[in-house]
Amino acid sequence: MFYPRYIRIYKRMKEKKLKASFVASIVGISPAAFSKKLNGRTPWRLDECYLVLDALGVDRRELVRYFPPENVEVVITC
Repeated sequence: MFYPRYIRIYKRMKEKKLKASFVASIVGISPAAFSKKLNGRTPWRLDECYLVLDALGVDRRELVRYFPPENVEVVITC
C-alpha cells in the first residue's frame, strides 16, 4: 500500500494530538506554507525539518524516515 511521502509526519501529529497550525508556528511559517510543504509543492529547508522533528518529539537521527529523498518511494506495511 502506498502513502503520501510525509505520512509519518501526519501519523505522529495525530499520535501527539498536534494541529498543523501549532507545528507550523513552531517552524515559523504559516499553516498554508506548512500544508504546501507537506503536500510536496514547496521544498523543506533542513532547519525546518529539524524543527518539525523536535515538535513531534522525534530523534533527529530519524530525519530520513520522516523526510525521505525524492527518489525514494515510501511504502509502509502493517
